[in-house]
Amino acid sequence: MNISELIDVLKEKGIKIGLSEQGQLVVRGTKEALGDDLKRQLKEQKPMLIEWLSIRAQGEDSGIRVLEDRQAIYPMSYSQKRLWFIDKLQGQNAVFNLPSAFHLTGQFSIDVAKAAFQQILDRHESLRTIYFEHDGEPAQYVLPQADIPFEVNTDCIGLDWSSEQVQAVLKEDVYQPFLLEQDIKIRVTVVQLGEQEWVLQINIHHISADGMSMKVLVEEYNKLYNQIAKMGMSDLPLPKLQYLDFSQWQRESLNNDSLKPHLDYWKNTLAGIPKCHSIPLQHPRPEFQSYEAGKVTTHIEASKAQIIEGISKEHGATIFMSMLANLSLLVNRYSGDTDMVFGTPTAGRFLPALENIFGLFVNNLVLRINLDECQTYSDLLRYTKQRCLEGYSHQQVPFEVLVEELAPQRNTGYNPIFQISIAMQDLVDEALELDGVEVSTIKSDDSMGRYDLSLLITDSTDGLVVEWLYNATLFERAMVESFAEDFLHLLVTTSQSPQIKLSEIALPVNQTTLSAPQTKLEANSDDENIDSLILSLYRTMDKFPDQTALIDGDLAITYSQLVEQVESQAHLLMEKGLQSGDKVGVVFSPSTDLIVCVLAVLRLGACYVPIEPHYPQERMVFQVVDSAAKMVISDATFSWWEEETNLPPLVVYSAEHTKPADIKLPSLSAAKADQAAYVIYTSGSTGTPKGVEISQYSLAHFMLEIQAQLVALTPELPKSWVWSHSFAFDASIKSFTLLASGTSLILPDVDTMVSPSALVELLNKYEVPIFNTMPSVAPALLEELERQSVAVNLIVSGDDIGQSTWTQLKKYNEKFGVNAINAYGPTETTVNASYCLVNGLSMPAIGSATHGHQLFIVDRELNEVPVGARGEIAISGPGLAMSYLNKAQLFEERFIASDAKNNKKGQAFYLTGDMGVKQPNGLVSFLGRKDRQVKVRGFRVELDEIDNLIKSMPEVQEVHSWLREDASEQLISFVCLADIENASTVLPIIQSHIRASLPSYMHPNKLIPVDAMLRTTSGKVSPSAMWKLYRESSVLQPESLGGTEKALMEIWCELLDVNAVGVTDNFFELGGHSLLAMTLIAEIRSKFGVGIQIKSLLVSPTIAALAALIDKEQQPTTKKTEVLL
Repeated sequence: MNISELIDVLKEKGIKIGLSEQGQLVVRGTKEALGDDLKRQLKEQKPMLIEWLSIRAQGEDSGIRVLEDRQAIYPMSYSQKRLWFIDKLQGQNAVFNLPSAFHLTGQFSIDVAKAAFQQILDRHESLRTIYFEHDGEPAQYVLPQADIPFEVNTDCIGLDWSSEQVQAVLKEDVYQPFLLEQDIKIRVTVVQLGEQEWVLQINIHHISADGMSMKVLVEEYNKLYNQIAKMGMSDLPLPKLQYLDFSQWQRESLNNDSLKPHLDYWKNTLAGIPKCHSIPLQHPRPEFQSYEAGKVTTHIEASKAQIIEGISKEHGATIFMSMLANLSLLVNRYSGDTDMVFGTPTAGRFLPALENIFGLFVNNLVLRINLDECQTYSDLLRYTKQRCLEGYSHQQVPFEVLVEELAPQRNTGYNPIFQISIAMQDLVDEALELDGVEVSTIKSDDSMGRYDLSLLITDSTDGLVVEWLYNATLFERAMVESFAEDFLHLLVTTSQSPQIKLSEIALPVNQTTLSAPQTKLEANSDDENIDSLILSLYRTMDKFPDQTALIDGDLAITYSQLVEQVESQAHLLMEKGLQSGDKVGVVFSPSTDLIVCVLAVLRLGACYVPIEPHYPQERMVFQVVDSAAKMVISDATFSWWEEETNLPPLVVYSAEHTKPADIKLPSLSAAKADQAAYVIYTSGSTGTPKGVEISQYSLAHFMLEIQAQLVALTPELPKSWVWSHSFAFDASIKSFTLLASGTSLILPDVDTMVSPSALVELLNKYEVPIFNTMPSVAPALLEELERQSVAVNLIVSGDDIGQSTWTQLKKYNEKFGVNAINAYGPTETTVNASYCLVNGLSMPAIGSATHGHQLFIVDRELNEVPVGARGEIAISGPGLAMSYLNKAQLFEERFIASDAKNNKKGQAFYLTGDMGVKQPNGLVSFLGRKDRQVKVRGFRVELDEIDNLIKSMPEVQEVHSWLREDASEQLISFVCLADIENASTVLPIIQSHIRASLPSYMHPNKLIPVDAMLRTTSGKVSPSAMWKLYRESSVLQPESLGGTEKALMEIWCELLDVNAVGVTDNFFELGGHSLLAMTLIAEIRSKFGVGIQIKSLLVSPTIAALAALIDKEQQPTTKKTEVLL
């Protein structure tokens, strides 16, 4: 039971409680009255009782006074402001309706019922209060009098209360919004079923009531109805205070210094909290929060509940604390988060004078749990207890004040500070007790989800009832059922073994999922004798010698001509001493010569190392030396080559070579698993790139797999394919494999590749049915495809696709009757290890594994996690790399051998460093990186490699590179210099060093000098904080702004109490909150005569965006609508 209910029980039994001079709890009562159960409750609730008594003592002289002018306009309370703000943001809805329904039989009087409800309305001002904006601020006004909205429905006479028609009448009322500006906040519906049978439904808006208010209503209504029915009148005394009196006292009391220590506690405790939990969702989070909800209910039998209670007692904790500790474990196991924030409601009625007042007193208490502070479950339970007790002792601060003070980054899609709530209650049925009437409560299945997840535990005589209320727009019911089952599993595990290490607590893994449709390879594709790529090319030439193999501008060559050139070039390389197994650096831009050269290397059984000709000298030299290349082939010369003493010969490519008669090429053979085909270098976290060595067998297997993928899009393999990626990017492998399989390869020039319109014209000209692109390019390409009305199936790969691009892709597909694939796979798994058909899925997925591969999700201990849980993506199968060149230790860390001690799968697999989740439909979703690796234009970039290069310079003390997660995708490096005064001299030197050492895609867009790195409370570097500081110090001067922007800048500076703001600064990140937002809207209306909605401000929270919105509204041709908030 909660504090208020416990106090009521103590009063009934004549037990008195108080505080000693030392602040200890003192209990006075007979042994019989106390009893064992009540003693247990007193012990469990002792900290909260002490706090309640302390505040009560302060409140006895609290100064709450009855306001003399009841007809004045007053500001809203903090809690009321929150609900009013949400109402304005979301528009009118029923999410904060509090309906209660009862089935009545007997001598029920409609007239008496209405009279009693009229008195309820007369007695409690909050029920006849209206809410509106006044002078830019949320305000409330109490109507002097009002008639109770009381509707009697006689259309259902003769029907059962559970019939569809009766339920439809009740639901219509349940989902009917209250208009806060004008409606009475209570309404009553009576449905007559017979002469002595009715259904009574009471519906109240949460802005005027809370759970305790409903208890007050039932208690008062029982007395009022029975007295009026008996005597025709009631003698129930009026409340001494009203909610309006409390709300004004609250505002006045929170303005003094007594709140400062509590606020300081919360600011320290909640500094650096995550903005949102990381539990994987089954549906994309909508831009604006939705409240459609579902509910899953489970039961913990009494015997198990007693064990949980016993463990709680041993640790001096309550059952609620045990539940919170286990909930944090559950969230951790599904999200990977160790730092979590939860909310729990508290009654907020600590003063005796507030106990019988109708109004919104409930407060949200924030509880932050960090598993990094604990080793065992016992540690976690003690830690959770400490967190709860600290929170209880500082709960005087309204949650709304916390939101304003902490100013978290606002998002219209989820609640600020916490999105998961937990509450515990005793089983109390607040039933009506009306003389001559038998009353039963009607339980409703209709639910509204105010949070992503809400856990409600009810303590009953036969155990614990656990209800999971979930946001149905985010989660599938089956997933929440898994949450519920795993929560029960955790409770059993931790109560049986409280000393268990947290790292040893694993959830049961249920891999039963719906199988996703996937095109499989040919039946013989598992045979070890797969044709090598070069053998496939020769077989294709034998079948289609005159078919076009390559189109390079005006040049078109057939397969027979291509093979002839490959043979000729292979002879030249043999003359130069190239043998099977050797590595060859290949430095070309995309061209026919590049294709011929690579195929010639493979023809000899050698391994090619792709190197972009525009790479800096240092990078090029490193790759050549690290790979131990026997020679380097290029269509260009490099003046510096001879100056480097450790480089192999540079062979300048010549297409005119003819094969000598005395040199015989090796015979063609099947692909070999122990023979390398290529080495692709990716960015390395240790400061140098790492060479990923791929075997001929893995390449051959991928050649079959890409064919299967394409057939999933079109009935047969495409006749043409466009080269669309960098040679040094493993997506280029697709072009070689398809060329070898009989698909003509088109090589566009550079100008075509960077122009969406020219590229689409090329696709249309050659009737290309499938095109491979990257997520960063896809939006512009899709726009151009639609503009030119060209239908193409797309393969998107190389990076995280993102929800907006996914949605745009689906719309294009539906319009033009095509489909698309989202392909996934690190370089270490040979191009692609999984793929997913886009159509039919609401949110991005990387799909299921390609044939022969397996994707599974593991935790830090390499345990496989349940469906729906976040973890690291691991991959097994024929595509796994042979090695990291010269990095054996790193290879051993990332590639887990089948016989490794920590391998629980019994087969070798690669730990990708990518985070993912297996969804209930069997498909895997990508959830970002676990380290500092990012993707820039499709290339893998280890930010540590950039940092290590910059740190190698003597002028630099510390570096932190960061990729901005917005549309700009800017790569920023914050550089702490030994002497920041020399920044103007040193930074150009650093930039030159970067240009000479790193490829262009790794060059930071900005080098920002800093005095010192800004860090979070946990010691981590905070790039977002440093970026904000940089933006504030480099804002545009007013003279460079337009008129609307200048005016807005002045308003912002005044409201936010700052000297300067930038046009792209976020209003909420600069300290704006809901109240200031309303003031800003009022100022905009006054200054510009334009009505801006709350949701418009949340979507466009910068000066630049707001100015554009205002200018658009002020255009003469635009129909303007004044929006009153």
